[in-house]
Amino acid sequence: MPTPSTRGQIARWVDGLAAQGRSTFTTTDVQSETGGTNAARKLALNRLVRKRLVFQPHHNFYVVVPPEYRLVGAPPPLWYIDALMRFLALPYYVGLLSAAAFYGAAHQAPQQFQVCTSRPLRRLTRGPVQILWFVKKTVAMSPYHERTTPNGYVRISTPESTALDLVQYAQHAGHLNHVATVLNELRESLSYYEMLAALDASNVPAAAQRLGFLLSEAHKAQSPATDALEHWLSNTPHTTVPLQRGTATEDFPLDSRWHVVINTVIEPDGDA
Repeated sequence: MPTPSTRGQIARWVDGLAAQGRSTFTTTDVQSETGGTNAARKLALNRLVRKRLVFQPHHNFYVVVPPEYRLVGAPPPLWYIDALMRFLALPYYVGLLSAAAFYGAAHQAPQQFQVCTSRPLRRLTRGPVQILWFVKKTVAMSPYHERTTPNGYVRISTPESTALDLVQYAQHAGHLNHVATVLNELRESLSYYEMLAALDASNVPAAAQRLGFLLSEAHKAQSPATDALEHWLSNTPHTTVPLQRGTATEDFPLDSRWHVVINTVIEPDGDA
């Protein structure tokens, strides 16, 4: 058992972190700032976790839980995701539906917080919020914006990267009908040069073709985003792809502009 002095010292140190503007810490921080043995420190930290005073989303990494979030056991992932990914030394950005919500396409299920990174990580659940990880090998090169949070900054995929990812990972974003609904709300945020940057970084022609088709179906007039998609595809080798992956393609019409087989009917939830 940790001695009362070790427990008290660590508890006081954790309490003082908020006054220093810090909301996360590591076991290395605890070792350098407090006394006691490794075993005593571990038991003291486990006690704080059980009391929901701190949250441990990853081995050796802890988040201070403010009083208003102790009932659910953790603050929102937005508060600590940047610090966690820096601790893991992994590139990342908040993406898909979680990113779309930042740009006014607020169709995300509140139970999920979607993050793109470069290697698989274990799904993380605390209280009502679940962090879902998506492996994107090009995430380090993909454009993102930095937004402020209560505890610092967070990386959010640009609207253009978000649009491409929504199509690429449609099965995790409510499938194509829901993706089309979100794209309807996102399309006004899409720019020509930012779309080219996202396309160059991701380099997924099939996603570009499907995105071009969906944007064209939703908004028949030319737009900066569709112009960029057409320009990029004209200089990039690509083949005919099905609109709905994993579904039969025989006897379905072909969209000659985007080289997409229209093997499903897209029915957005409503006009944006």
